[in-house]
Amino acid sequence: MSGIIGLSRYLRGQRFAAAVLLQRAIEAALIAYLARIPIRLGYSTDGRGFLLTHKVKSGKEEFLIHRLEHDLKLLEGFGLRRSGRSWL
Repeated sequence: MSGIIGLSRYLRGQRFAAAVLLQRAIEAALIAYLARIPIRLGYSTDGRGFLLTHKVKSGKEEFLIHRLEHDLKLLEGFGLRRSGRSWL
């Protein structure tokens, strides 16, 4: 647990405005929460939804697509859309 606390303290000192949590691990959301990062975006799976400020629901089909597509779908869940190689 000291690793999580130590990393959270370090990140809090960096004063990040937002965290995009591509991992589904509850530890990633917990670290961002403890770091007091005000905007925490991620999938609300594995019981970590209460740690996020902005959530996207995900189903089992997410495990059947390439990881890159999975991560891009998360961003699209927040209203960002791809236009060629850039984001709008």
